[in-house]
Amino acid sequence: MSTKSGTLAILGLYILMAIGGIVIGSVKISNDNFGELQKEIDIPEECTATGDKKGTWWCKIITNEDNFEKDACIAKIVLNIFLLIFGVVALYGTTGGKAFFILPFIVYEFLSLLLFITVVVLVVLVLGVYSPGGVDVTTTVSVGVIGAMSTVILFYVWLCVVSHYQILREISNLGSDQVKVLQDWEDDAAMSKYDRFDDPHADDYPMEKDDMPPSYEPSLEDSAKIEDIDPKVDDIP
Repeated sequence: MSTKSGTLAILGLYILMAIGGIVIGSVKISNDNFGELQKEIDIPEECTATGDKKGTWWCKIITNEDNFEKDACIAKIVLNIFLLIFGVVALYGTTGGKAFFILPFIVYEFLSLLLFITVVVLVVLVLGVYSPGGVDVTTTVSVGVIGAMSTVILFYVWLCVVSHYQILREISNLGSDQVKVLQDWEDDAAMSKYDRFDDPHADDYPMEKDDMPPSYEPSLEDSAKIEDIDPKVDDIP
């Protein structure tokens, strides 16, 4: 698959994911359907009302304190809206061969990768340092490996779009260089025909009739006459 085909496939997948994320988030907000995180996992004892870690930030996330899950859902909708906009713009740039329109998606996706890596690192640190619910080291390592593999895959997908962007930039620069060379050639051709002082082969160019140097024609009066010659004939013994 070429970089263009790969970029089109990636952009199409991201656009579908963005639309799905916007729809699902909007449905959850409209139905006020939150608290799934508490249903899927057991709240650690240290995060309960009598726990010693109940005031930490990660306990607040798990227990959905301050309506964290709803705020996260709204943030995901906003991020998906930006992803949808940048994905459509990048799709237009890819099909039209315009590198500038792909740049916003590249920047946005890079920032999203940084955010994803930050979340993975924070989760691994919480599991490794606090061990909520008695999580063992194997689970912590597994989460770290899965996060690292996901980061590598997302980074590879991002590099595919970056590669196609660089190819379009090189093609654009090559076209600009050819236009510049053509313009310089036309400017040189439009120069005065007498402006050839720096050209070592200027004297070798064919000259027009009006530019020929004046020719010298000897006068008939200056021509030698036979009677003006004083012949000397030697006597032959």
